[in-house]
Amino acid sequence: MLLILLGVIVGIILPVQTSINARLQKTVGPPFVVSLITFTVGTIFLAIVTLIQIKTLLVPLTLIENQPFWIWIGGLLGVFYLTTNILLFPKMGSIQTVIMPILGQILMGLVIDQFGLFYSMESKMTVVKFLGAMFVVAGVLVAIGLKSMLEHQVSYTQKSKGLNLWRLIGLIAGMLSATESAINGHL
Repeated sequence: MLLILLGVIVGIILPVQTSINARLQKTVGPPFVVSLITFTVGTIFLAIVTLIQIKTLLVPLTLIENQPFWIWIGGLLGVFYLTTNILLFPKMGSIQTVIMPILGQILMGLVIDQFGLFYSMESKMTVVKFLGAMFVVAGVLVAIGLKSMLEHQVSYTQKSKGLNLWRLIGLIAGMLSATESAINGHL
């Protein structure tokens, strides 16, 4: 139950973080500068906690040598996810900036579980998982305004095409976020 509560809290914090970073972008400018500031603050915090907990910041060389190469890219995927959210927020608003990556996380999570990628526990697709994923897809379509999309299908503007590209980018960012979670879970 505690893990479920923790997941809900993290889910509540993500849109807040995205809003804060969008505001920071208005102050400092380029999204990569915002990401740099965010990750620098996070790195300093983690360094302090790590020093308190294990008294060193060094990783044993044998650990580095004995792990697959892909295990070290989780942080890079995190940077991509955070920076993408900063880019998406002014284009799509808060709701779509949150739900498109969540959809990507769920879809990629299903793939990772299905095939046991990144040494994760294999958990095959079931009817219940499939129906759950379809409910999420339906929810996303309702949230992004399926009705208005269908009504304006004839007058499909350049702006709509651009918005769909940003939605796709959000979906991919979410997929990379789920990959990051699986990689970091193994690490």
